[in-house]
Amino acid sequence: MTSSRAAFIVVDLGFGDAGKGLLTDYLVRAHGARLVVRFNGGAQAGHNVITADGRHHTFSQFGSGSLVPGVSTHLARDVVVHPTALRVEAEHLQSLGESAVFSRISIAPECRVTTPFQQAAGRVRELLRGDARHGSCGVGVGETVQDSLNTPELTLHFGELLQPQRVRDKLLAQRALKQAELSESLNGNLSAELQRELRAFSDPELADHWLQAAASVASKVRCVSDEVVSAAAGPLVLEGAQGVLLDERFGFHPYTTYSQTTFDGATSLLETWGFSGQVQRIGVLRSYAVRHGAGPLPTEDPSLTAATPERHNATGPWQQHVRKGWPDLVLLSYALRACGGLDALGVTHLDALPALPEYRYCFEYGNLGELALPNGIAEQEQLTRQLNAAAPRYRRLESAPQPARPEALLELIQGHTGVPVHWASFGPTAGDVLPLTPAMQVGDDLRAV
Repeated sequence: MTSSRAAFIVVDLGFGDAGKGLLTDYLVRAHGARLVVRFNGGAQAGHNVITADGRHHTFSQFGSGSLVPGVSTHLARDVVVHPTALRVEAEHLQSLGESAVFSRISIAPECRVTTPFQQAAGRVRELLRGDARHGSCGVGVGETVQDSLNTPELTLHFGELLQPQRVRDKLLAQRALKQAELSESLNGNLSAELQRELRAFSDPELADHWLQAAASVASKVRCVSDEVVSAAAGPLVLEGAQGVLLDERFGFHPYTTYSQTTFDGATSLLETWGFSGQVQRIGVLRSYAVRHGAGPLPTEDPSLTAATPERHNATGPWQQHVRKGWPDLVLLSYALRACGGLDALGVTHLDALPALPEYRYCFEYGNLGELALPNGIAEQEQLTRQLNAAAPRYRRLESAPQPARPEALLELIQGHTGVPVHWASFGPTAGDVLPLTPAMQVGDDLRAV
C-alpha cells in the first residue's frame, strides 16, 4: 500500500497485549505516516514501544508512533480522556528526549473525561468484588462510560475543561452522587486499600486542584473535531486499544471492557470523513495466547508463562499478573467473526519459540462446537461459563523436542484464517519486524532471511 491516502487500522485479535504498539510504531516508520488516531478505549491502554537506541515507553493515550519525530496523535470522539495521566505520560516522553509533545496531540471536544471521583469509585467497586474481580485496570474508564449512560448531565467533556468554573458544580454533583452510590455498598471494617480510595471523596481541595490541572492540560493541546484532522496528508495509522475478545458486545461478560474493540469505530470514522484512500484492516496476535488479569483463558499453561517472562508488562495491583496459554484456533475463529473479517495479520513474539520445544495449539474444544456470537449480556455470560468449562484438544505443531519453526506457525495461522500474514516480529523493536512477501509466506526459513 503506497497510496498517499492509505489508512492502516490495527486491532488486537485476543485479550490485548499482542503487540499493537510495536506494529503501530513499525507502520509509522515504514510508510511515513505523520498521524496516529486513537479511536477507542482510554488511559487503560498499555502499548509498549522500544526504539533501536533502547528508549522504552508504555503508550497509554499518546499514539504509539510518538517516538518518531514529527508524528502527531489525535484522540477521536469515542476515546475516554484522563487529563492528569496524559500530563504524566507527556512528562515521560519529554524525559526520553521528545520535545513539544503537547503540540503533537489533538483531542476531540466530545471526548468524555475521567475525573478523580470516577477513578476512585471504579477502584472501590473492584476492591469490593474480592476474589470475583473483573480485571479492572484501575483508571476509571468503565465508570466514566457507565456514568455517561446513566447520568449524561454530569459527564465532563474535554471541550469543557478550559472553563473550570463552569463545570465545577457538575463535578461536585458527580462527587456527591458517587459517594451516595458507594455508601450503600460499604459496611463493617474497611481495608486500608478501600480507605485510601475513599479519601478522594473527603478531600475538600481535590475537586479544585484537579480542575486546575485538567485545565492546564487542555490549554496545551489542540481541541479540534475529528473532521479537522481528517484532512491530514499522507498515510495514517488508526491504533486500537484492548482486544476483540474483550469487546463490550462480543467479550465474555463480566470480563470485558466498556469499549468497541473491533474495526467498527475506525471504519465509522473513515466513512464519516469520506476517506477515499486504501484501507487495510490488520489483526495482531502473539505466537501464544496472553491475558492480563481475570477471565477465561482455556489454554492457560503456567509452564508457558514461566518460559516467556514479561520485561515490560509487570504484575500490578489491579490487573495483577500476566497469564499465558497455547494458541487457540477456536477463539481466533471467534475473533475473526466478531470483527467481520480482516485484510492482513501481524504475528509477534516469534522469538519465543525456541523456549517452547513442545509447541502445541488448540484446534477444538472436546465438549463444545463453534462459539456463537452473542446477542446481549445474558449470552455473553453464557459464553463465559462455556469457556470456563471448555476442554481444549491439542495438536503439536511439529515433532518435539525441536522448537517449532516460525514459518510452520505462520502457515498454520494462514491456513486456518484464510488471511495472509504480512508481518512477523522476532523482537521488541520496529527493526525486528519482518515484512513478508507472498513467496516468503509459504514456507521459507524466516530465520535465514
